[in-house]
Amino acid sequence: MSRAPRGFDARQQVSINAGWRFHLGNLVPPPAACPYGPDQGFPTNLAGQKCLYGWCGACPGLLPYEEGHASADACRAACCADSLCGAWQWMNETDGRNCWAGSSCINATKEPGYVGGARTLPSPASNHSSERAVPAAATPELDDSSWQVVDTPHDFVSYGAFARIGQEVDNSQGNLPKNVSWYRKHFRLPPSWNGSYVEVYVEGAYSVATYYLNGVLLGTHANGYTSAIWRLDTEVLHFDGITENVLAVFVDARMAHCTGWWYEGGGIFRKSYLIRSSRIRIPSHGVSVGVTVPKGGFSYRTLPRDGITVSSAVAEARVNVESDVASASTSASASASTSASQVAAAGEAVVAVVTFTVLDKAGKAVASHQASMTSLPAYIRAPVVMRNVEVWSIARPYLYTLTTTVYVGGVVADSVNTSFGVRSVLWSAAKGLLLNEQRVKIRGFCNHEN
Repeated sequence: MSRAPRGFDARQQVSINAGWRFHLGNLVPPPAACPYGPDQGFPTNLAGQKCLYGWCGACPGLLPYEEGHASADACRAACCADSLCGAWQWMNETDGRNCWAGSSCINATKEPGYVGGARTLPSPASNHSSERAVPAAATPELDDSSWQVVDTPHDFVSYGAFARIGQEVDNSQGNLPKNVSWYRKHFRLPPSWNGSYVEVYVEGAYSVATYYLNGVLLGTHANGYTSAIWRLDTEVLHFDGITENVLAVFVDARMAHCTGWWYEGGGIFRKSYLIRSSRIRIPSHGVSVGVTVPKGGFSYRTLPRDGITVSSAVAEARVNVESDVASASTSASASASTSASQVAAAGEAVVAVVTFTVLDKAGKAVASHQASMTSLPAYIRAPVVMRNVEVWSIARPYLYTLTTTVYVGGVVADSVNTSFGVRSVLWSAAKGLLLNEQRVKIRGFCNHEN
């Protein structure tokens, strides 16, 4: 992830890894909260049918609930209280696996003795519907003082009890039952952040995570291996430095069997941040760099640790620039005395300039390029020509820094740093992997999860 240059205060990244309130399992309301019956709560009657469950060939299917449920009513109530549960089934099994639940029922077969029901869950497009109920655990009024305090990254599955012989648990997941959990982060924001663009950046929450801010649904991210980014600076965010904000995250790890055949865990298992930037900004993951190296231009020093050089290379810098200003094409630039925030507030047409500067390891500028934007938002691709280049290699992994800066009216609106290396990679059927035109053997093992 790109970072702000040192000394640039308009963009800030604040870690929120410490001090989360954690609750294992869902907060289940009394069964009366969800009326029982084939046409009440679960319109589709699954009596006499068995929904398949197991590996990904049957996903999404139904999996056994980790906690025992003594009756069909208890099983139905647990599914009803789960915002991600779309179907439930119950049968009086002698081994204790009585209750099954999941997002939907597919490939059902006739099986006497099963009872259950299904309902239609809100689609991802309706995540922001005001009609979707907000769980009590997502509201700022909830008293979570008795919850466990944890720091993220956090894997709640690894703290569970190992399955007993006979329990239907995937042994590739370490024989640890999956579950759901709630995380709540309390934080205050200073008045100086008011008027800024504010977002939360979660590197990974496994596997399906639903986010709420001060009791308002932000959305659901259904992949633990990709980052989730949610905008926070709405009317519900407090900037007075006194009133607490509450970010609540519901994490469901039960469908992890549909991703891989290795232990994956569950929870907010990567780092998370609050990011502040200006209204005219470079979004997260908004900068990328691709490098072209001339063929045959490498010079190898005496020892591998001394590195490799190349006479020239072209770094193609790519940047997205976003804005809350509805900007039309124009040739008139804003006054140099007008700040970017004033331009944004006035809603005027904006002309912006972006500069790309390449810094070496010592922080010295070695190449640059400038491009103009006649309207916003904009996407810019620019070639930055580099000379006498230090090459990234295994023995000497040399990195450059690309500083991307956006100016509006001569004032810096946003600026981020992005690390990159210069090297060539080629795969040949005859020679295998060629790194910087030298053959490299791949040594390693299949490590799915770190």
